[in-house]
Amino acid sequence: MLFVILIIFSIFELCQSSLLFRIESKIENVSLDSAYFLGTVHVPQNLIWPYFSNDTLDILNNSDEYWVEIDPTDPLVRVHVNRCIIDHILPKQLARLRVKTWPRFLNDTKRNHINKSTNPHLIAEWRHWIINNDREMSFDSWRNSTITDDTILDHRIILEAYRKEKYVGSLEKFSNTFCEKATRQSKFNPFLKKFIREVISLWYNCGWLIEAFNEYFDGETDMKIRNEKMANNIRQILKSKADRKILFVVGAAHLFGKNSIDSMLDEYHITQIDSPSENFPSELCTQEIFKKTINVLKAISNGTNVESDDNASAV
Repeated sequence: MLFVILIIFSIFELCQSSLLFRIESKIENVSLDSAYFLGTVHVPQNLIWPYFSNDTLDILNNSDEYWVEIDPTDPLVRVHVNRCIIDHILPKQLARLRVKTWPRFLNDTKRNHINKSTNPHLIAEWRHWIINNDREMSFDSWRNSTITDDTILDHRIILEAYRKEKYVGSLEKFSNTFCEKATRQSKFNPFLKKFIREVISLWYNCGWLIEAFNEYFDGETDMKIRNEKMANNIRQILKSKADRKILFVVGAAHLFGKNSIDSMLDEYHITQIDSPSENFPSELCTQEIFKKTINVLKAISNGTNVESDDNASAV
C-alpha cells in the first residue's frame, strides 16, 4: 500500500482540468496586475498539455514571469542533480560510465591517454569533471532541449517560458530531500509508475485531482516546512512585483490540505478558476470511471487481482 502511495504522491508533487488559481490582494489600496497558481503533476507532457484549457494557455502566454519550485535547467541546479546521480548510482553502472567517458575526461583535462581509470587520484578528478560536465550528464535538461512526448510537464512549461523569453525563477533551493526523492522514484516499478501516471493524468484532465487526493489519502501529508518557505518567497515576490504578470507553477500536492501554500497566504484571496478542457473526451469523465480508477489503485495497493473491464481499460 505504502509503495503505491509513494508513487502517486511523487507524481502529484513533481506531477484538473487545469489546477488554475487566481491570486488577489485583500489589502486595501494594494492590487496585483496579474497573479496565478498553476498546479502540475509529474507526468509526460503529452498526457496533459494537449488538453490544457484556453484560459490556462492564455495565462501561460501572457505571464511575464514564471516561478517554479526548482528550475532543473539552471546550471547550478544541474551540478547538484549530477552529484546526486553520481552519489547514488550503482557501483557497476558507475564503473561503466567511467570507462565510457574516460577518454573524453583525459582529453578535456589534457592528460596522457595512457593514464589508467583505476588511479584513485584521477578517479577523484574524474568525479569532479563529470559532475560539472552537463554534456555528459544532463543532456535531457538543457534549455534548448527538443520537446518530446516523454518530456515531463513541468519541464515543458519551463522550456516554453525560455523560448518565449520569459523570466524563470526558483521558489526553492536544491536540497538533499530532492536527491533522496529522485533516488526513491528511480526504484519504482516502471510499468506500475506508467499506469499510475496515466490514471493521474485522467484525474487531472477531468478535474478530479483534489477529489481523488481527498479520497485516496486518509490523512494530511506533511509538507508544511517546504510550503512555509515557498509561501514566504511568494509573499515577497508579490509585494515587490505587483506590476508584473506572475505565474507560480508548483506541484498540485502543494495546493491541497490545511498546510497548503494557498492556505498560508491569508492576506490574499486565492480562488480556483473553472477552466474545463475543451479538448479532452468528456465520455471518459464520468463518476463511474472515477470510482473504478480509485478501486483499481486500491486493489493494486492491497495486492488484489483486478478484473479487466472496458471502463477501467479506458484509462
